Amino acid sequence: MTAHVSHVQMGAYMSRGSLEAFIHRLSKRARRELVRLAVVASGNSQEALAEEVKVTRQSISKFVSGRAHPSDDTMARILGVIASGSPYVRREAARILREEMEAVVSGYAAALELLGPDSES
Repeated sequence: MTAHVSHVQMGAYMSRGSLEAFIHRLSKRARRELVRLAVVASGNSQEALAEEVKVTRQSISKFVSGRAHPSDDTMARILGVIASGSPYVRREAARILREEMEAVVSGYAAALELLGPDSES
């Protein structure tokens, strides 16, 4: 069984609150891709991943297909599984998370631009 990684270990440069806020903002697409990577990290077994993150195998199947999306708490556990996965799995997860972060930053920049120059003081 894969060892779980704590919020502190996953977010060495993030506070627990900021990690939870980031997880909350993950898109449905990112959640689905991360679940697929976690299945790989669990030996390509939806059943093993389900056991590790304490959900049913049917839930994992629905997450993978996009018919349902994992809660924030389940996503945190899924990220823990990914963190203990192979270098390939961790690299792919990092790519997905970077894309998500860039989307958030772009949205923030666009919102500031809408507010105008006086809003940055």
